[in-house]
Amino acid sequence: MMKMDCLQKKKLPLHIHLSNKEDAMKIYIVLIILILSVPSRASAVSDRKAEAQRMREEFSKIVSTRAGDIREKMKKHTIVQNAIITAIDGTDLTVESDGSMYRVDISEQTRLRRHYFGKSSIDEFAVGQKVMIVGVYTDDAKTRIEAKYIRNLSIMKRFGVFIGTVSAISGKQITLDTVARGVQSATVSDATKFVNRMTEPISLSDISVGHRIRIKGLWDKENKTITDVLQIKDFSLPVRKAQ
Repeated sequence: MMKMDCLQKKKLPLHIHLSNKEDAMKIYIVLIILILSVPSRASAVSDRKAEAQRMREEFSKIVSTRAGDIREKMKKHTIVQNAIITAIDGTDLTVESDGSMYRVDISEQTRLRRHYFGKSSIDEFAVGQKVMIVGVYTDDAKTRIEAKYIRNLSIMKRFGVFIGTVSAISGKQITLDTVARGVQSATVSDATKFVNRMTEPISLSDISVGHRIRIKGLWDKENKTITDVLQIKDFSLPVRKAQ
């Protein structure tokens, strides 16, 4: 009989410690507190909706702020077309476009390109050249530009071939009257190779006014100059024997 009573007590664990009404009341109070502390399903759904709405409003505010910042930044961006370089001061340019003057700041982040989009450097720039500038105004008067990209339209940094007649020689400068591109001024260097029509080595001193020659080098279209000359071939040498 004692064993049966014990089994029954195990099935009813709440009766084990309920020695008096005071203990029972304490347990019921704890249970009520626990039940009240758990939010209802409807309350949880309502809270989630409120949180979602708050997040949407916050996101909308962020997007609106950033859009405003982007519009403000876009007002400062500019593209200056067909600008002429009037002065070069270190890494800064002064240019003129449509009657307006601009001071252009060039940094290490500025991309410099030639007419055919090859990489360039400030050393290749010269007064009188035509450039296109993409940058940001840094003053309220919109006369100073921090350049992001500059394309020098005057530097044809593709290796061109020029054939014509020598009209003058002065030091390392040869003036050439070309067939299709008018008068061009070529500057030779120690790296320039000189050959005759038989591809035999010659020197600059062998070339004379009136000789027909071919020059391979880099062409500056605006200033009509040829630099970084790789080779000059003199078709007038060796002198042909008279028949």
